[in-house]
Amino acid sequence: PTERGSSPTGTVSDQDRCHFMAALIDADRTVADADRTTQQSAGVIPETWDCFYNPASMPKILPTMYKHDYFVKWMANLLKCIEARGVTNALIVMDRSPHHLKRPASTPTKTQSKAELQEACTKYGLTFDALDTKNLLWDKLRRYIKDNVQPVVVDMAR
Repeated sequence: PTERGSSPTGTVSDQDRCHFMAALIDADRTVADADRTTQQSAGVIPETWDCFYNPASMPKILPTMYKHDYFVKWMANLLKCIEARGVTNALIVMDRSPHHLKRPASTPTKTQSKAELQEACTKYGLTFDALDTKNLLWDKLRRYIKDNVQPVVVDMAR
């Protein structure tokens, strides 16, 4: 984090923001309090700490810095850190930010052509009639995707 008065753009104002993300981990309850190492204690996993400085003079900078690809890399690092600590059963809690919910790039979208949606229906084993409209095809796919295609980071964590 940037200290008040020194930022990449000069002086920090009251409207400037520093957005951060980090993973918090609970203490290893299988180890007695007195015997816990730093790795087994509750706290921030330092390797996951990241801070985005967002000056008030540039309010649109954060959305361009913090995107899905960045979050996937951050999540991969988190999973590596958890594994290095020997954690075998973790609960990862996230909000519903779009970058947390993004599905694989190969997931069909409403904007694809009718032929592409038909191909996707075939891929997923969904029945359709050649005369089905694009909207009807998309409705079938949308329901299937919602129930069966997990966000990228959910698949990573399995």
